[in-house]
Amino acid sequence: MSGGVDSSVSAHLLLQQNYRVTGVFMQNWDSRDENGSCPSEKDWIDVQRVCSHLGIQCYKVDYQKEYWVGVFDNFLDAYARGATPNPDVDCNRVVKFGRFLDQFIRKDTASPASCGDGDVGVQAICNTADYIATGHYARTRNSLLLRPTDSSKDQTYYLSTITSGALSRTLFPLGHLRKTEVKQLARDINLPSSVSTKPESMGICFVGKRPFNEFLNDYIAPQPGLIRSIEDGTVMGTHQGIWHFTVGQRARVGGADVKWYVARTDLESSTVFIAPGRSHPSLFRSKLGVKTFHWIAGCAPPQFDETGTLQICAKYRYRTDAVPAILTRAAEKDDKDGGISYDITFRDPQLSVAVGQHVALYDGDVCLGGGAIDSVA
Repeated sequence: MSGGVDSSVSAHLLLQQNYRVTGVFMQNWDSRDENGSCPSEKDWIDVQRVCSHLGIQCYKVDYQKEYWVGVFDNFLDAYARGATPNPDVDCNRVVKFGRFLDQFIRKDTASPASCGDGDVGVQAICNTADYIATGHYARTRNSLLLRPTDSSKDQTYYLSTITSGALSRTLFPLGHLRKTEVKQLARDINLPSSVSTKPESMGICFVGKRPFNEFLNDYIAPQPGLIRSIEDGTVMGTHQGIWHFTVGQRARVGGADVKWYVARTDLESSTVFIAPGRSHPSLFRSKLGVKTFHWIAGCAPPQFDETGTLQICAKYRYRTDAVPAILTRAAEKDDKDGGISYDITFRDPQLSVAVGQHVALYDGDVCLGGGAIDSVA
């Protein structure tokens, strides 16, 4: 439970379905603003209020170490290499549907997972749950991950690297509801106003209210370079690090009489190439490559193994629609672990596809899996 509307209403719905429910709040990051207050402390207070209102117990668990090692380190490394990572995807795989599930789900073996160094209450519920449940907008069926009823809130993109084993022990109570219905339910059951009227969380949790570039400057040393026109190489300005630029974003160039956009970046020369106009050909990509792809089922669909190709829909940014594409095996295997690399070719060229972004693949309503984009063409 996060202290927001979605997880709070999820707990209520589970109680209505006669589940025995315990609320767990995850402390993944210790972010303190300039006034010395920590937003997560306020969220924890809201969780306690909701659980008291619903008549259930709640506990706080600390996953800051797991988040730093399994999510944040990778995030910084990707940005330092000029990539555009998605830490929410890693957080779901490593923390929420990794460490959290492993700590609390009842084990069928004689060697349950370690309960860690939590308080006595957490120790008491460790390895006791039949399921975990979250406020994500998604559905499951026979260990498959499916899109929710409310397509505008579809969060399967962020869940596309978890396993079918995790899905088999997970409940998504909001999968059949629309956001408007969830908000109405919150009012109907008289949730505390601090929760029912709380704005939706947006952006990356650990950045907080600071400008994103200012946040990166605290962790990555400046590497000045030039901003050049991709058409003729004309120097249009300077910058302090290519990680401050994302392919497709508006590039603020002083004195320019047209709008310029980031077309690509070059780490070796620390150069940012920009293009005039949103429809410039250099902003579009027809193909992308993925070296490490996570199939939710654990392997590719049988029809792919038989033919070597698969008609799918690909979603490469959360705020874009999944678009028709063809999946094929890449010419070479991933040298790092011997796994198969994949190419995804779009039916129509797509705008603002960048290395490091996450791509999720779909067959109708079924999410097949996802991975980080390794190359674009």
